Amino acid sequence: MADLHHGTFSYSTGPTAADVLPRSQSENARSQLVEDSAATQKLKALQAVFLSALKTSLDAHSSALPILSFSPIHALALELEPFEEEPLKAIAFGNISPDNYIDLFWDITNEQNELSWGKFTVYEAEQSSEPRFLVCFKAQLFELRYIRCDVLVREYPEVSDAPDSFLQDPQNSIHKSVQDAVQMIRRGTDMHDHLDEFPSIRTAYSYIKRWAAIRGLANAFPDHHIFKSLLKYQKTNPDLATPRQVGDPSSSALITEFFKQDAPKTDSIPAPTGYSSFITKDWENLLVKLDSLRLDEKCAFPHTIRVAVTYSGRSPVKGAQWLLMVQRRLDKLKDRLESRIPNTPIVQIWPQRLVSEDAMLGDNVYEGHFVLGLRLSPATKQADLQSAQEIAETWRKQVENDKATLKNQCFVRIVVDNIPTGLKICGRKWPRVILTGENTNHSDSDGESSQFPKKKRSKSPLASSTSTPHSSDTKAKRFRTASEVLNRLKFDNNYNIDEWAIGYIDRVRDMILEKPASDWDRETTAEEFIPEHRIEYFKRYSPGGEGEVGEERGEIMWSKKQKLDEIFRSG
Repeated sequence: MADLHHGTFSYSTGPTAADVLPRSQSENARSQLVEDSAATQKLKALQAVFLSALKTSLDAHSSALPILSFSPIHALALELEPFEEEPLKAIAFGNISPDNYIDLFWDITNEQNELSWGKFTVYEAEQSSEPRFLVCFKAQLFELRYIRCDVLVREYPEVSDAPDSFLQDPQNSIHKSVQDAVQMIRRGTDMHDHLDEFPSIRTAYSYIKRWAAIRGLANAFPDHHIFKSLLKYQKTNPDLATPRQVGDPSSSALITEFFKQDAPKTDSIPAPTGYSSFITKDWENLLVKLDSLRLDEKCAFPHTIRVAVTYSGRSPVKGAQWLLMVQRRLDKLKDRLESRIPNTPIVQIWPQRLVSEDAMLGDNVYEGHFVLGLRLSPATKQADLQSAQEIAETWRKQVENDKATLKNQCFVRIVVDNIPTGLKICGRKWPRVILTGENTNHSDSDGESSQFPKKKRSKSPLASSTSTPHSSDTKAKRFRTASEVLNRLKFDNNYNIDEWAIGYIDRVRDMILEKPASDWDRETTAEEFIPEHRIEYFKRYSPGGEGEVGEERGEIMWSKKQKLDEIFRSG
């Protein structure tokens, strides 16, 4: 549902009608059981990959056996159904340092992709004392956070088993944030059992989440807000105190109660009333009706700030990088509006990027719109609108000064007005960037590194099976993969990707063909997707030269067959 950040340039346009419209009651229940079971199994398989790596890991400086334990949280722990591109979250507790965990993670990534490209892909990475990665494993998105707490995992490998007396004992020196994380996992376990007893809560949750997505209110009604409200209604209503079956009248009662108490605080469309029993068709019709509304009818705010973006460059990757930067800065614009306008307004970021109704997917020049809804005090509306304009213009200038903004290719303008008309949800997909550890040294929009800074690695914790605890800290420089070469061409400003071509094996023609590196599509669902293990070479064509890709004027700079690497100087 939400667009991904940091390393991901796959712009989800938000839920489509197919995503948000509920299935039939029985189909939804059956599908949820299958999907939840599959997600849980994939998390266990992911943990098994890490544990296998730890078994072959040797650290000369560690006297303790490495421990790593994965715990599901939020939707994954509760077996609540996510949207297609919404990651399921888990925390890994361990007794290895964050730096060693980071090294372990990237080594696992390389090993998994050597076995099967695309099985383990990294879209997002953040460095801190608690590293976080967004990965796709077996076609499922996971957000993994790592917490080091030696004393906890040694005594309680299943961290949720640790009693409060142990967590709060001063002698154990367990940080408050770790205690909170353990408490959250425990609550998740208890809530999971409660949901199994009251399946109508899951049904109501799934419906309300889709309603919020259609209405553009997903940020106003996050998962925990919906879930807490439903629990409150269920516990305080005597008629709902007895366990029910999926789809009984209690689901309808929970949804109706949410519309009466929570929705009116943000939603200006009259809440549905009069449902005395849960009838799936009625709820379906409501969502269909809401989804068919024009944007100006869906938007629950009387005023908006529209960030109009135009990209006229030829590189989809650079365009994606720029749009990502703009999108990431929207939160800062929202914060400034809320903190600097005297009569604090209500500001809501519309979750999908928009385009004109007559826009085509293949337009050479991309024109899109990010929209922020504004609800201002009537008494100071005109003054507040002027303040909003000034704040947004200052923000726009900072966007233009960002290094991702390419001169004469990227343009931004601000429009503060009523609800815009003539717009639709953008259906264009931008290329997705896959991180490998080599392309994670990017600065964010404030000039600070949002990825892992390059550091000298003395020894990878994922040692080969022939290593010994006293083996040398240095090892032979491995031959860099085609994926790493492609990432360098895309992200290293010293290279112009438009000068490069990729030679790959065409299985139909049984010969090597070439295509521009800038056109190489990594999205596995793309029509022109080609597995990267088919790449045979990278060729550089002299800038400004005549001829087309495929002619003999280029120079091969990386060759898998010849073990030639003039880019990283590896091999």
